[in-house]
Amino acid sequence: MDNQAYLIILIVLLLILIFSFWFLFVKYLFHPIFYKPILNSVDTFEFLENKDCSLVEYKTLTKEEKQKDRFIQKNGITLSKLVSAKSEYKIIAYSRAEKRYKMFWVEIQSWIPPFGKRNLNFIEETNSEILTELQKEYPPK
Repeated sequence: MDNQAYLIILIVLLLILIFSFWFLFVKYLFHPIFYKPILNSVDTFEFLENKDCSLVEYKTLTKEEKQKDRFIQKNGITLSKLVSAKSEYKIIAYSRAEKRYKMFWVEIQSWIPPFGKRNLNFIEETNSEILTELQKEYPPK
């Protein structure tokens, strides 16, 4: 009888362990991989209105653009990286006041539901070569 009780307790603990690993695996691995944060139009328009700009287009970053690491990142694995997902975009906007195109780099970091935060980090491009190339790519309004 004692052996059966220990066996039942062992099986229950084993099932709890298996379901816990499954839950953590799905929540912390599959969720960030398949549910990358997307650029919200409300946040984008609000930011651009504050800069007196209108949206022309937005694009996800290419591999070369991601490698330039415009956003300061800590190397290594942190708790924040384990429970969040991030996406990076570039926004092309037309400045009404300056009558020229501007480029903004956007990093969106979103935490999974228990933490539930969403951070947007906007950086305005100041490199004159990139901005000159941008003016050539888009015709003046």
